[in-house]
Amino acid sequence: MSQRRRVALGDEPYDLWASMHIIGVGARDPCTRGPSRAELLRAIRTPEGPASLHLRVDASARVVDAEVWGDAAAQGWLLDRLPALLGADDRPPRFEGKLGRLQGERPGVRMGRVPRVIDCVVGTVIRQRVAWRDAVNSERSLIRALGEPAPGPSAGFGELVVPPGKEQWATLGAVDLAAHGLERKRARTLLEVASRERTIERWAETLSPAAFGAKLELLRGVGPWTSGTVRANALGDTDAVIVGDYEMPSMIAWALAGEARADDARMLELLDAWPGQRYRVVQLLWASGQRAPRFGHRKPGSGP
Repeated sequence: MSQRRRVALGDEPYDLWASMHIIGVGARDPCTRGPSRAELLRAIRTPEGPASLHLRVDASARVVDAEVWGDAAAQGWLLDRLPALLGADDRPPRFEGKLGRLQGERPGVRMGRVPRVIDCVVGTVIRQRVAWRDAVNSERSLIRALGEPAPGPSAGFGELVVPPGKEQWATLGAVDLAAHGLERKRARTLLEVASRERTIERWAETLSPAAFGAKLELLRGVGPWTSGTVRANALGDTDAVIVGDYEMPSMIAWALAGEARADDARMLELLDAWPGQRYRVVQLLWASGQRAPRFGHRKPGSGP
């Protein structure tokens, strides 16, 4: 039996896909499916067991209708964290100039906090130093190999997979991960962070985003790119900065200053105009489809 909950969004619009960080992933994510821009299905491994979540935005009532499947304890755990996941209490400031115009064109971009930070950590490690397409293929292959079918009605969740947890990752070694496209360094880092699942979740629950990032960077193979990405996409850190990314500095410089190429120093200089909201600016630019022009072949890799 499922449980339901309605989450109030306030008077502002709400963009489900942008707020849940699924733009650009779509059908490639075995754990997520978006039938429409106002609807989302997601499989999640909670500490109480596998769960499935169905979200539907009711724009007229300014609410999100949620239904969850799984054991009762897993359902309760997930429903308790639903408002934070949606960013229901997030109230973006009003920007001016070009950012203000983009807000008007793409209203409702919120920043939330994911229920399980470890999944974002693992996914970010897989994306270190490789092209996006290769990373997504590796992650998809691993989830399908290690995950389990999502609970819930087969008509909606039949093809979704619950992501693996510590026990599933522990069955693999570097040779197994190589079969899914991970070289030894990323494989070693993935197994390291997966083995520390409970510690990482405790850090996320008890520390500030900055302190969490510092702790995460103490782990072998984790650097500023990985910790910044996790702070932004998992913890909802509005001021997170992702350095070491191949594309992001140029995207930001192009959008904010009309400069086709930039480095981290220039990106930080431009973002300094929005203290406390630097990643919110990045999220809005990304959701609005801002990209720098490309010249020549795309180089793979960001991070660690």
